[in-house]
Amino acid sequence: MKSFIANIKNSLYIALGEHIQSWYSRLQYKSKSRPRINKRNSGSCMYPANYKGCLIISADLELAWGWHWVKNNSDPLSFARNKAHQTRENFPKLLSLFEQFGIPITWATVGHLFLENCERDNGIAHPGILRLPHFTNEFWSYTKGDWFDGDPGSNSQAAPEWYAPDLISQILDSPVKHEIACHTFSHINMSDVCYTQAIADTEIHACCKVAEEWGIELKSFVFPGNIAGNFASLKKYGFTGYRMENFYQLDYPKRDKYDLWRIPGGICLEKPFSNWRDEYWVNILKNYIDLALEYGFVCHFWFHPSAAPETFDVILPRILEHIRDKQGVLWCTTMNNLVRWLDGTK
Repeated sequence: MKSFIANIKNSLYIALGEHIQSWYSRLQYKSKSRPRINKRNSGSCMYPANYKGCLIISADLELAWGWHWVKNNSDPLSFARNKAHQTRENFPKLLSLFEQFGIPITWATVGHLFLENCERDNGIAHPGILRLPHFTNEFWSYTKGDWFDGDPGSNSQAAPEWYAPDLISQILDSPVKHEIACHTFSHINMSDVCYTQAIADTEIHACCKVAEEWGIELKSFVFPGNIAGNFASLKKYGFTGYRMENFYQLDYPKRDKYDLWRIPGGICLEKPFSNWRDEYWVNILKNYIDLALEYGFVCHFWFHPSAAPETFDVILPRILEHIRDKQGVLWCTTMNNLVRWLDGTK
């Protein structure tokens, strides 16, 4: 019932249009009803080295996989390829910025990107992975064909939109100790309301297998579309924490019934409305950091590397400068490092 009501509210909000949505969001920030802060949980926080608050940045690294069934688009496959090209264009700038400021982040990576190449078996891509039944939701419209129709069954040189061993190598070679996390193998909807654990298991197993070939043990998980579910699969394959949106944007991690750490999902770093000035949005994001320090909470920024270049030319550098100003009191870490600290102190 709660999810049904939430879907109705979301549909009504979308129907209002960007102008009204923008006005309503401004009103929320002006009235200080955003960000929502779990003040009841304040004072229960612990961090190493007497840090007063914690910052996590996570990037949903998808290339074309996050967009090939995108909703309300006449040519989703072309749109997905364009998103992949934008990711590749932004990527060197991103790595350089995080190296310049010495900030480690969590790269939530679609498992197929680990592959240098793949082949179809009698026309079927990755036959060992169980398929989602057809569905539609607020993000995707998958009503016909096969989930892997966009997979070229080729290689990274011929189809760099679907493979990214070169990008993963650059992350691993960076002097900053980033984390590589799991974003499913093919960017599926992980909802356990509609889809079985068996489907989730085959996707996650495929991720863990390809990551292991790189010497990577996946410990953190980010749900595609932030649609959470099938937590038992995460437990089964050795994950210890996941990013999850909830009512509060600023909070402290909590253990769930599977003994996994639920890390506050925070807010998307990308500017939500085109009519907002960059400076206005930067000041809002700075305030998230300042409030996290005030209450001792986790501030979690996440983004898509395929975002508009202004996100990484203007907004991200200004935020990283603010983070640098908070050195000594703000702990900048990855999802897994936070979980390891929590497991060692609880």
